[in-house]
Amino acid sequence: MELAYRTCVLRLMETCRAFYSIGVPFLLRQKVSLNTEDVFKSFCNFLFATSPGPSNRPTLLRDLRIPDYMVKNNKSMVLQIISGATYLRSLHIYLPESATEFRNVLAGFSDLRELRIELDPGKSATEALRWFEQIRSPIETLWIQLCIPSLQRVALSSLSPLASTLRSLTLDRAKLDSMDINVEFPNVRELYLKEFGRRSTEYFPPSSAAIFKIFPNLESLAVPTFDTLSARQLSGYDDRVQEATDLGVHRKHLKSLEGCLSELIWGGYICSADDLCLWVGSCWEWDSGDASFLLSRTRPSTFQLALFIESFTLDMIPIIEDVPSLGSFKEIYILICVNEPDDDAALELTRSLPEALRGVDTELLTLDFQVSSLDTECHFLMHEFDIEEFFLQIHAVARKPRTIVIEPHHTRKAIFDVPVDFVESARRKCLDATAE
Repeated sequence: MELAYRTCVLRLMETCRAFYSIGVPFLLRQKVSLNTEDVFKSFCNFLFATSPGPSNRPTLLRDLRIPDYMVKNNKSMVLQIISGATYLRSLHIYLPESATEFRNVLAGFSDLRELRIELDPGKSATEALRWFEQIRSPIETLWIQLCIPSLQRVALSSLSPLASTLRSLTLDRAKLDSMDINVEFPNVRELYLKEFGRRSTEYFPPSSAAIFKIFPNLESLAVPTFDTLSARQLSGYDDRVQEATDLGVHRKHLKSLEGCLSELIWGGYICSADDLCLWVGSCWEWDSGDASFLLSRTRPSTFQLALFIESFTLDMIPIIEDVPSLGSFKEIYILICVNEPDDDAALELTRSLPEALRGVDTELLTLDFQVSSLDTECHFLMHEFDIEEFFLQIHAVARKPRTIVIEPHHTRKAIFDVPVDFVESARRKCLDATAE
């Protein structure tokens, strides 16, 4: 709908120059993403045009996104754009090392609410964030991504000027300093500690006790970093769980809790949650005992199992077979995301899924198949009979699913290259058949 409005406005502007006074502000107040050189050049020509339409167009910008390669190739022009965009409310941008001019401009904004920065930390990630002390904007959503995975730890005290307004914080490829617990962010409701790749056992996020001390009013917490060990194989496991128990972490309640199984348990994140999502990065890191332990304490109504595996393998089946024994849930969402799809392995896996889910107890079951690599071509086709038969088999083994959904299409390439309307048709046929 937004694209349709933009196209309509552009056509009106081409028809009559008088529409520029209305069309230019409308277009510039939409989300602007400068993803390619051609788009960047066209945008600059439009932005700095002297006529027709309003002058000083950069001040009309509200939501601007500029990836790292565009900043590196057009540093001076990007700086000119954001210097004039004094009323920005959302900005996604890359900050190179020693980018003093960029930092001075950002510090001068007065109404910036969302800031996502890709940061080249140089020698010190904490020092690179010192300029936050100069920020005057009431930033509510902050995403800090280090350009490369770093062993450096980010001191939250660097962000203390935002403590009164910040509601959502994401640290991507940046490790949180567990010793920096004297600062408090009472208004933060969402915390996302995102890593890149697999981490060693030498570093984990701070324990749940430290997290809830720094962020006392958290509602959503995500620590989705893979590990190759189960929680009970990590040193200090019993101490962490006991510490969380002694401090009453189990009395905390979250709307959503997300992360690697071993990390959640080892960190003592045993509070209750409405929505629990477990990330699995390898078949050998799954531990059914750990899963049962965590679910018995979180008691979620919605359970999500996200399998991020290199390729289709029947080693996934034992993990999925544990799902029915983990309890009854209002919703169950199972994501299978692979890097390299294999036709035969995919077909063999889907044939094994219904039996693996025997006895699953939920009102809504969603199965989502994805390919993580955008460069991968998908050739696997699921025929009409296969889908209908698949639905029927799931209904036959499940206890009480009112609705079963297969998500064959996603923002990334789909495993099952079939029309969405056909999948819905097959599901309805299955529901009608089972109702009879």
